[in-house]
Amino acid sequence: MLIEQAAYGNRWRRVSPAAKGSLALAGLLAAFVAATPATAAFVALLLALTTVLGARVPAGVYLRVAAPAVGFLALGSLSLLVAVGTDTAGHLSWGLAPDAGPRIATVAGRSLASLTALLLLVLTTPLPDLIGLLRYLRVPEVLLDLMVLCYRMLFVLAAAVRDTLTAQSARLGYAS
Repeated sequence: MLIEQAAYGNRWRRVSPAAKGSLALAGLLAAFVAATPATAAFVALLLALTTVLGARVPAGVYLRVAAPAVGFLALGSLSLLVAVGTDTAGHLSWGLAPDAGPRIATVAGRSLASLTALLLLVLTTPLPDLIGLLRYLRVPEVLLDLMVLCYRMLFVLAAAVRDTLTAQSARLGYAS
């Protein structure tokens, strides 16, 4: 998996997970307190550059991992354009939200900065190290077990897809 390859192959592989977790937490706090969209965008840029240049995670890998989340963020931001309410007669109405631009910019900026903080953590810290950190922080074992189970299911699903594609190719499933 792409995230796992980046986590094991970056320059910060041997850095303490607590240090990387602290840096990610500081990034999340900076994203939360960012007063303007420009400040949030600066935090996002700084964290992304730290991951790509500092940890030497390849930029292409970073963009491929970030793209689905950024797409989801863009779609979510579009939903803030719509305002739902009632008209004077009490009927349900909807339309463009007044003053939606600044609100969308603030939410999207903070969300993007938060995303880059979390990407810094997951692209530089392998899951066993992250689980060890969370165990040290006394996260309940049931949550850690669910995390590991979901993580393992990703590999099982990837293997099933690979086996299915191999079987289809062997039977000339893509011949026409």
